[in-house]
Amino acid sequence: LVFNAFTIVSLFDNRNQRLQPTTGKLFKIKFDGGWDNNSTFINSEIYYISFFHIINNSYLKLQYLSKGISYFKELVPKSRYILLGGSSTLRGFQEQEFSLTQYQVFTLEYLIQQKLPMQLKVFIDMGSKYFNPFEKTMVGYGFGINQINDNSIISMDYAIGNSIKSIGKIHIKWLTRF
Repeated sequence: LVFNAFTIVSLFDNRNQRLQPTTGKLFKIKFDGGWDNNSTFINSEIYYISFFHIINNSYLKLQYLSKGISYFKELVPKSRYILLGGSSTLRGFQEQEFSLTQYQVFTLEYLIQQKLPMQLKVFIDMGSKYFNPFEKTMVGYGFGINQINDNSIISMDYAIGNSIKSIGKIHIKWLTRF
C-alpha cells in the first residue's frame, strides 16, 4: 500500500473563551489531498462559528460545518466515508447514523449564560448530504445544558430528528479536564 498526503489548514479564532464562548468567531478551512495506492483524492472541511449578543445574558450561535472527500477516478472506498449524526454533528439522530462522502450541517442555538459554569440552550441542526443544503434536509431540534467544573465538562442535549424512525434522543458528552 502506498499512501502520501499533504494537509493545509487555516484557522482564525477570536472567541472570548475556549469552553463556553459568548462572543467572537471561529473560522477553519482545511484541505487534505494526496495519493491512496493509484488513486488521487481530496478531502476538505469548512467550520465556522459566530456569536451574537441578544440581550442581557442571552446569545445567538450560528455554526456551519461542511466535510467532503472525493476520489478523482474511482468511487470513494467505504473505509474513507465520513460519519454524521449524534452529539457532535447532527443531534436528534443516532451517533454516526449516516455514512457519507460529503455533508453540511447548519446549526442555530439560542444560549442563556446563567453563571460562568452553566449554559442553557435551545437549538436546531439542519444537515444535508447534497450540495443544495435544502434538498432532503435532515433536521434535529431540542434543548440542552452545558456545565463546567474544575474536573470535567458535561453537556446534555435532548433532541428529536425528523426521520420516521427517529424518536427523542439524549446526547451526553463528558470530558475530563487536565
